[in-house]
Amino acid sequence: RGVGVRLSRPVAAVGSMTLTLYTLHVLSLAGLVPRESTEQWYVAQVVIALVVAPLWLIRFRRGPIEEIVHDVSTTAGLAAVPRAVAAAG
Repeated sequence: RGVGVRLSRPVAAVGSMTLTLYTLHVLSLAGLVPRESTEQWYVAQVVIALVVAPLWLIRFRRGPIEEIVHDVSTTAGLAAVPRAVAAAG
């Protein structure tokens, strides 16, 4: 495969975990980072995301918050539309 495909994999992995990573980003900035080091912390978060997201997705299908949202929405959908109706449609 091409170099572009290999280089884009970490970005794609980050893109599949955006809710989890955004939540961690907001929590990390909620008073934990001194104002004078925000640029360095931003760069660190980007690098961490580009390293951790692909590693996470080797083991799991989704980010942890994405998995919770998937489970809740699937459960709600199955409750709203019984399997017999969904199978017939």
